[in-house]
Amino acid sequence: MIHSDRPIWRYHLQGKFADEIKMVLGLSRLAEIEDSVKTWDASAIFSLCEKLSLLLPRLDENRSASRFDFIANESLAGGPHPCAEMGCRLRKVKSLARFGAVYADRLRIPDPFDRLLTIPEASDSALRYEFLTSLAGVLELRSLVDVGLVGFVENKHTRFCPSCYAKYIIKDERFEQRLACVKNHLYDLFKENLEFANEGDYFVARGPESMLEHGQSFSNISAVAGIDDRAKSFIEGKVATIMHELLTQNYYSNLSGASILTNRSIDIEALEVMSGASVKAGLKRAALSDAFAHIVPNIEDATPRSLIDMRNKEGEAFQVYRDALTRAIDEALKAKDGDYDSIFMDIVEPELHKLKLSVRNSRALLKRDIGRDIAFGAAILTIGIFGGIVPWNIAQIGAQLLALLGTAHVGKDIATKVLDLLNEPPSIRENNFYFLWKIQSAGKNWRG
Repeated sequence: MIHSDRPIWRYHLQGKFADEIKMVLGLSRLAEIEDSVKTWDASAIFSLCEKLSLLLPRLDENRSASRFDFIANESLAGGPHPCAEMGCRLRKVKSLARFGAVYADRLRIPDPFDRLLTIPEASDSALRYEFLTSLAGVLELRSLVDVGLVGFVENKHTRFCPSCYAKYIIKDERFEQRLACVKNHLYDLFKENLEFANEGDYFVARGPESMLEHGQSFSNISAVAGIDDRAKSFIEGKVATIMHELLTQNYYSNLSGASILTNRSIDIEALEVMSGASVKAGLKRAALSDAFAHIVPNIEDATPRSLIDMRNKEGEAFQVYRDALTRAIDEALKAKDGDYDSIFMDIVEPELHKLKLSVRNSRALLKRDIGRDIAFGAAILTIGIFGGIVPWNIAQIGAQLLALLGTAHVGKDIATKVLDLLNEPPSIRENNFYFLWKIQSAGKNWRG
């Protein structure tokens, strides 16, 4: 069991996927990577990225009937935005791995080595750091790869300009107009909520954690640009990152039916503006979101492998719970506003109780994995509706869901904030869904 922030390659990792990575790297032990990477230049790193990208498993692109097939964003997959520090990035990957081990049918993740092949010019030392971080993130997911839960995807949407993206992916002539609208809205949102200052040798941005990782960001001061120009460039970079990840996710959502998985509540802002929710639709979405919020167990200190074993052992409880949640969503689409609470209580609540009991009964199995008793944490799972950036004929394909891990509450605040920015949206039956996964504060035990 891995207990600390010690680099994962220093452990004796077992499994087919880990062995294949060692073969590609030409190492007998992964621990040798730290010394080897010091001798690599950009050419050597890019060559290994190409080989490792080919090694990563891919999932078929056939449309999925499951609402628990996901396409994660780069942040959850350990990407460098919004925080480039290795430990911070890997904590997100570990959280994603635990989520996938318990709740996902399949999990699509952006290929980090494909991203490295397309980044702008960087120093050899920066490339080495990115390579090691990407490798560590992939290794954290090895147990899910070995059992076929995870597959990696390329950043295919970057091959299209907005016009071609609209023509070939969205098939909607209004796409460019809506894209410009969401970019402008996000820019204004950052501008209104962030504060900027020069402090010593650093340019500092501060704002709410729902918009800025850790509530602040530091970067070296340019000798040329003024503070207003730096602020403008900073915000444009944030907006570009969000749009890039949403478009990548949308490509695979459209292609395979996978549900969007994100760790940023601000993404909901972008999706709401893209769809143009009215006040009435926003209130209806908020009512369903509030009614479907519920507490589920979150086991922070268990490995993905042990969680997969627990899920296999208690498979019926997990499947029945997810089936009930899916059925309740379908019923909610047809229900009157006031029926949301009773739908959840009648359909989901009984199966949720059984799921919690099954997890609690797996304490002994999980204890063997980490060598000590398990403290079950709590997480709030909230269901919500969004109009979305998905194709406008999505009703013919089936509703999807968007999952958020570890972010601030998304509900009435956003639903009422996004008013009649665009045209009246399609009917509620053509909307899509998100899961909001909010981990409770550390040390707060789950009582069931």
